[in-house]
Amino acid sequence: VDGPAHKLLMHPFPRRVRAEFAGRTILDTTGGVLVHETALLPRLYVPEADLDASAFVPSALTTHCPFKGDATYRTLRVGERSVPDALWA
Repeated sequence: VDGPAHKLLMHPFPRRVRAEFAGRTILDTTGGVLVHETALLPRLYVPEADLDASAFVPSALTTHCPFKGDATYRTLRVGERSVPDALWA
């Protein structure tokens, strides 16, 4: 297929996706979008409204993608357990 060297393709992901961490549901969505990007594995993007926002705290990390723009990161924290930079937006 002719086109740019770097492509972004996306389509709805109609399945329900739930994620639990440390015994707590942190994500429950049926509104995900699967994004395919050149040279990367597909990633599931989900609406922020479907996340338990209280389980995520801002991180100092930021990145820039020339194709998708700027990203900020959040650390997942439930009780004593945490995953640094577990989410980007």
